[in-house]
Amino acid sequence: MSEEEHQSGFLPPMLMFRSFLTLGSGIVLHAILIALLTHLIGTFFFESYQEFAKLPADRQAEVFSIRPFEVIPVPMFWTIVVVGSGLNFMLGALTTRTAPFSYMAHAIFLAVLLFVFYLQRAPTEEPDKKFMTLVYMVCFSTAILLGGTWMSKRMTSVAESNTETDGERN
Repeated sequence: MSEEEHQSGFLPPMLMFRSFLTLGSGIVLHAILIALLTHLIGTFFFESYQEFAKLPADRQAEVFSIRPFEVIPVPMFWTIVVVGSGLNFMLGALTTRTAPFSYMAHAIFLAVLLFVFYLQRAPTEEPDKKFMTLVYMVCFSTAILLGGTWMSKRMTSVAESNTETDGERN
């Protein structure tokens, strides 16, 4: 890339493609992690979820929309929030680490995308399910930002220490 292209804000197509892949994989990983986490915690530790999982898909949607805290008991919900926040922290760090440029901006954008995704779902849901969605929205988006911030600071300190080391060698 020439100096003129760099100053004009031009980004090569492959770099933009990697940026989209970083964000897309973050969204997909979030969905897979939360679904898998919910299923594993529910299957292994909560009988009400085990009974729910045996129902046909159309019946599951109906039961969950009416009585979500019977399907996902309160202890299971908070376990999902805590463990899911830890996983989203790692997802924020991974997003920052794999971003091709503007590292922290990718984590911020991913957090905003998930925040908006959960926010869009909230108004149409029943009060109990709305509460779950809003807690997920705040906790998971915040965890992604914290993970991105942590990794960004870590990358910056490593880069600074490498610069200092390089300066001592010259």
